[in-house]
Amino acid sequence: VLPESLEVVCKAAFSGTALTHVVLRSRHLMRGNQETMSLFLSCANLQRLVMDTTVEDIDEGIFDQSYIQEVVLPENMEELPTSSLAGIVGVKSYRFPSGLKRIRTSAFWASVVPRIVLPDSVVYVEGYVFRTALSRYIELGSQIQHIGAAALANLNNLDTLVIRSATPPRITPSTFEGTNTERCVLMVPSESVERYKRDSVFSRFVVKPL
Repeated sequence: VLPESLEVVCKAAFSGTALTHVVLRSRHLMRGNQETMSLFLSCANLQRLVMDTTVEDIDEGIFDQSYIQEVVLPENMEELPTSSLAGIVGVKSYRFPSGLKRIRTSAFWASVVPRIVLPDSVVYVEGYVFRTALSRYIELGSQIQHIGAAALANLNNLDTLVIRSATPPRITPSTFEGTNTERCVLMVPSESVERYKRDSVFSRFVVKPL
């Protein structure tokens, strides 16, 4: 258990240890230097990381190149921090808070989770969020309004994208850059199929009703 009082960690602080479960309670866990830092580098047995409701923010890169199988985010979290879940090698699942509203830049960069379903509460997905992820299935809820630059770019394995919003969310010219949208099925509310087909970018998908 990493306590609330913990503020700074050094590079690879727990590297190579036999840890299996970790509870993070630190309010704002910061890097002790400017180097890229992974707190649990090469912890091959780490099954579960639980972030307590005391967690307010974490520095990017803290979990990079770790083998955490399951990440449980605090139920009171409304913004997923920048690059917070990027580069976790062994991750199999995420447990999201029901009130999550914003996914910040590169949060899931290079994720290996095959299926990612964001909670219905998410309104804003920033740039590069899923870029180069290996996911085959990504689902965005009915409240989504904006998907940022290159947020869904270079997704070589993606075959199903679900958007539950009746109104097509705002996107940028690079949102799907490098992703083969023509072989990917886009599932949307049945009453909105034609609306998505009329969009110059979403129309590149195989659009089908939910």
